[in-house]
Amino acid sequence: MDPRGIPSRIGSLYREGRYEEALALCDMAPDGDRDALGFSIDILSRLGRHEEVIRACERFLRIDPRALHALCKRGMALADLGRHEEAVRSYDAALGIDPRHVPSLGNKAASLCQLGRNAEALECTGLLLEEIPDDPGAHNNRAFVLNELGRHADALAHADAAAAEMPGDHMVAQNRAAALHGLGRNAEALACLDGAGLGPEVPDLRADILCGLERHSESIEHYDRALAMRPRDRETLMKKALALARTGDRRGALEQYGMVFGLKPGDPGYDIVEGNMSGIVDRHMADHLCKQGVALKNAGMAKEALAVYDLALEMVPGHAPLMANKAVALRHLGRHGDALSLMDRAIGADPGSADMWINKSNILMDLERYGEALECVERAMELDAGADLVMLRRANLLSELGRRDEALECCDRFLEGEPGNVHALDLKRRIESG
Repeated sequence: MDPRGIPSRIGSLYREGRYEEALALCDMAPDGDRDALGFSIDILSRLGRHEEVIRACERFLRIDPRALHALCKRGMALADLGRHEEAVRSYDAALGIDPRHVPSLGNKAASLCQLGRNAEALECTGLLLEEIPDDPGAHNNRAFVLNELGRHADALAHADAAAAEMPGDHMVAQNRAAALHGLGRNAEALACLDGAGLGPEVPDLRADILCGLERHSESIEHYDRALAMRPRDRETLMKKALALARTGDRRGALEQYGMVFGLKPGDPGYDIVEGNMSGIVDRHMADHLCKQGVALKNAGMAKEALAVYDLALEMVPGHAPLMANKAVALRHLGRHGDALSLMDRAIGADPGSADMWINKSNILMDLERYGEALECVERAMELDAGADLVMLRRANLLSELGRRDEALECCDRFLEGEPGNVHALDLKRRIESG
């Protein structure tokens, strides 16, 4: 075949869905043929051969380092392999060339969500909607991110906008059902999934909704389906454990818990848990789970930490440290409203905890509610006379409120005890120069 006719023939085979034949012709094209290489990227993507997509994109980028299509497709392949940090870097390279590149904005938002960077993902979907305000896919992306942030009412509005243009679309129905579930409207959420014909495709969400309807025995079947696809998924294992506990199957809940943390009969940790699984699990169990949740959150696994806290709070309702730690995890996921509400409940249960007042101040600072944050810091200092470390936080808040002299006084008091503290000196310089 005349090499000049290869790209045209590849295009015909591609449109007919004859991907393997088209791919074979791509290999016959001359080195550096942009059209053939571009087709090979798209065909390999269709075939799910992600490692080969990455290599093909990198060959294309050696020819044209500013090729948006190749940068975005490489990001998508990396994301499909679970390499989301690298995917974001590839999308950023594309957006550095064209800040409004629609495919890169949408896909970057999805990877940022996977990394728990939901605030950044929300910013991406906002830019996407500025570019294509009437696009149902952009509204659906926004709904997904808002659900991740716990802003379910806003998510539902965008999902409804998408559903008006794409009725019956599975992804739209999934995001709409997730929003309804988050709002506690579980009967509507289940009807949404059923109306779109979504059954085994979304076992996790269906199981969560069934739990919301107190249909815990049915939910276990769907958690099992999810675990058949992802056997070691911590969040799903913990949710199944919670469902088992709610049906009264404490032994089954213990087994799931052991799978998450690698505990087995005979291990000291297992014995501690097993001894507390008879009847209502006592405070020792809650403390044990609380430590596991903190470890998960510190490892960047805030979602999994939430599942641990939910299990523990089901067993020991109203446990103040658990509620406080769950609130901290919610803050890390950008769900500040939920975090603040839960932290208030924790403080209500244990108003004498300085740490809880400090954590509440962190949430309020994120929300730029500096006056209220200052009140929390001062309450923490009243409760713990040795809480000198929060003196700098008080100085920072006073500065934000325009109370410069008091802020500088706080810095000086702190520096009396630690004259060379770099953070204190830096804060003082910033306040003085501001």
